[in-house]
Amino acid sequence: MSKNELFTDPNSQRIWDNYFKRVKKIIRVMDGKAQHETTMEIQDHLYQSFLDGHDDNEVSRLLMAIDRLGEPEEFLRLVVSDKFLKKGMRTLSPRNLILGLFYGMWGGMRQVIGGLVFGMGYLLTFIMGLMSFAKVFFPDKLGLFIWPDGSWIFGLVEDTTGSQDVLGYWIILLSLAITFVLYYILTLSVRIVLKKE
Repeated sequence: MSKNELFTDPNSQRIWDNYFKRVKKIIRVMDGKAQHETTMEIQDHLYQSFLDGHDDNEVSRLLMAIDRLGEPEEFLRLVVSDKFLKKGMRTLSPRNLILGLFYGMWGGMRQVIGGLVFGMGYLLTFIMGLMSFAKVFFPDKLGLFIWPDGSWIFGLVEDTTGSQDVLGYWIILLSLAITFVLYYILTLSVRIVLKKE
């Protein structure tokens, strides 16, 4: 969208440029196509709001349009989060899901709590995945250990004296299965939450 076609007042052009510099700064973490699409969407909304204004002064109309749309720092983090999460849902990419949750944490208390819950879930998933590989390097220290008194520990244990590892190398398959199931459930839950919003 050419600003020269929109504005006759150079102050309006300066306001427009400054607004989209701020937009660009926030969405720079997205890939080029997503940046372009997001910028075009915002330009279209701002332009339509500008055209709907009733003030004869061009600068005033643009400032009112910006007020209606909102400051980019306030609404764009959720837009970035949403785009990362949707891409993560499509591609099952952990990177996109983590970035989406991270940016979602900036969007308010509800998003912070959701981000923390899902973040902890993905952290647990990552730890379970690591456990499946760690058994190869620490065969006597990692497993499900049960002592004669009935106490037990699942995970990496420094002192296993007197205990029995009841899973042995089956822990590798169990950890991989739990990792897959947790990842699938968390990803499905994020998708359901996004649909509700």
